[in-house]
Amino acid sequence: MRDDPVARFPYLSALAEEIASLAWRACPAGAWLAAAAAADVVLLGEFHPLPGACRSAMELLRALRGAGRPAVLALEAFAARDRRHLERWLARRIGGGELRRRVRWDEEWGYPWAPVLRLLSLARDLEVAVLPLDVLPRGGGESLGFRDRVFSARLAAHLASAPPGTGAVIVVGEAHLAADHLPRALREEFPGRAIVRVFHDLETDPPGPGPRRAGDSFSVHRPVPGGRRAALGRVHARWLGGEPPPPLADPGLLVHEIALASLETVGIDPRELAVAPGTWLADLFPLVLGDGERGRIRRALREGGATREEVAAFLERLDRSGAAWHPGARVLAARPRRLAAVARETGRFLVDALGGRIDGLGEFRPGSPWKEIREILAEVLAVPIDPGPAARAGSGAGTARRLARAFLSGRLPAARVRDWLLALPSRDAAALLAELEETARSPG
Repeated sequence: MRDDPVARFPYLSALAEEIASLAWRACPAGAWLAAAAAADVVLLGEFHPLPGACRSAMELLRALRGAGRPAVLALEAFAARDRRHLERWLARRIGGGELRRRVRWDEEWGYPWAPVLRLLSLARDLEVAVLPLDVLPRGGGESLGFRDRVFSARLAAHLASAPPGTGAVIVVGEAHLAADHLPRALREEFPGRAIVRVFHDLETDPPGPGPRRAGDSFSVHRPVPGGRRAALGRVHARWLGGEPPPPLADPGLLVHEIALASLETVGIDPRELAVAPGTWLADLFPLVLGDGERGRIRRALREGGATREEVAAFLERLDRSGAAWHPGARVLAARPRRLAAVARETGRFLVDALGGRIDGLGEFRPGSPWKEIREILAEVLAVPIDPGPAARAGSGAGTARRLARAFLSGRLPAARVRDWLLALPSRDAAALLAELEETARSPG
């Protein structure tokens, strides 16, 4: 919107400048759909408060099905770490309300749910694969370009095993559609493939419902009462007029912030550390539930393969200490007031994630030089999490030697090694640094 200061952010203003520069001309009503149905990749630009892009996606999925083409529906609104919840919904094992709660739709996204649920329902009926694209935390405007690269890498990983000729239907915020943004990342990932862009309800559109075209780009107008301004106002009103915040901290936000802060101490951005093709460390973050959601905790654990005995032990540990983590189900339950316990169990999650011990998504790429370094970091983090057993097992000395070997092989800069070791309690850091220096001086 013209009076929105955020719209002047360079990433966003690039789209406005490009839209104004395109030589738009009127085209037949079905031209965009015909071009999109024949393309390899279709980018449906969404103004998030409006349903236009979801409606276009539904039309396109039906057209692809009619043409006998397989398809994948890729959505920015969902994060890859929520793939398992989407899969359970697609398999009709949970309902739409439960899906909305598990993916923290209102907390993480906040835009209208109904149009997306209708689109997902059609994809399920047509047996179309659904690919969650985003990586959390989404960050601000500075992370938009990074997310373009994440989206294209995720799509490439999916299409590598998809049937030949699969059409990719991508619903993302319209700013991602600027030529040097997501289209550029996709061209680098898929050279020679046909990419079509479809914008929706642009403010620059002339009056009237007719579509327009500029090369492989289309502008589709789906009038709604009040247009963009009214739709955004309704979203803002809902955000501001929602229920008052709970008296305690949000368990999910608390766990994620502890995890991010812990990783920052060892110089890791979980959105940038790849653990598999199209998968990043942030995608492994757990489903976090509060102590008052015991029914959901039981269901999530059983869905994750936990036995009745494991569920009982998990709940007993939660009652005793105030937090519990289950790596197989990727579930972490927490009482926000028991901060030390929450931090400890969050640390155990990080150790399992960095060590490649989380079921399903925790497989590291074969031969990756980062595998050993991640395991070393898991050991580094494990010492402050549970220093007694770690010290008794002598893991500190072993960690120092492994860090020294990685440093001497040229895979780790000396400053980073010191930073990691200094993140440990002071009594451990001094001993580890001394052994590291001694090992580094040793001929062997």
